[in-house]
Amino acid sequence: MVTIKLLAQVGKKRLSYIPNLCTLVNALFGFFAVIKALEGDFLSAAYCIVCAACMDMIDGRVARLFGLTSAFGMELDSLCDAVSFCFVPAVVMYCWCLHTQGLLGIIVLALYLWCGLFRLARFNLSAAVDTRYFTGLPTTFSALCLASLLLYRPFLDAGSVHAAWHCWTSMVVVSLLAVLMVSRVRFPACKHMQGRLSRKLTVAALCFLVVLALYQAGQIVVLPVAYILLSSVVDIYCCIRSSYRV
Repeated sequence: MVTIKLLAQVGKKRLSYIPNLCTLVNALFGFFAVIKALEGDFLSAAYCIVCAACMDMIDGRVARLFGLTSAFGMELDSLCDAVSFCFVPAVVMYCWCLHTQGLLGIIVLALYLWCGLFRLARFNLSAAVDTRYFTGLPTTFSALCLASLLLYRPFLDAGSVHAAWHCWTSMVVVSLLAVLMVSRVRFPACKHMQGRLSRKLTVAALCFLVVLALYQAGQIVVLPVAYILLSSVVDIYCCIRSSYRV
C-alpha cells in the first residue's frame, strides 16, 4: 500500500513538468514571433502568437486535469503571458507598420504593454477568488486580435507606408484592446466549466484555431472579436438589468 502511494507520488511529480513545459513553449513561440518580425516575416510572427495562445489554453487544462496546479505554475504562466501577449505583440506591431507613426505609435504600443501588465498583475491578486468571469479582457485574446490583423492577407499586404489608414486602424484597435484589458467588463472564464463540457469546449476551440489558421487564416479574427463583443454586450445588459432592479 505504501509502495503504491509512493509510486503515485513519483508519477505525479514527473507529470508536474508537463504543464510547466507547455507554459515555457508558450514563451518560446513568443520569442520566435519577435525573431520573425525582425526578419520582416509578419505572417509567421502572427502564426507564432496563435501557437502561443494555444499553448496557453493547454497548460492550465493539463494542470487541472491531473491535479497539478501550483503557485509556481501560476507565476510561471503569468510571466510567460507577459512576454507572449504583452511585450511580443507590441514589438510585432511596431515592426510591421507603427514605426512609421513616430512617437505616437510608440505611445500607443506602450499603453498596450502597460495595460497588459496591469491586467496580469490584477489577475494574480484575485486568482485565489473562485469566479466564473475574468475582469478585463484576457491578454491572450487581446494578442489574438492583433495577430488576426496580420493573418488577414489583404490587410497584411497593404499594411505599410503605402496604406497609412491601416496604421491608423491598427492604432485604434491597439488602443481599444488596451482599454478593455484594464476595464471592469466581465469576460466568461470557460476554465471553470467542469467535466466533459470543459474538455469538449477546449478541444473545439483548439481545432477551430488550427483549421482557420490553415485554411482561412484571415477569418481567425472571428473568434476573439466574437468573444469580446458578446461578452461586452452581455455585461452591459447585466449592468442595466441590475440597475433597474435597484
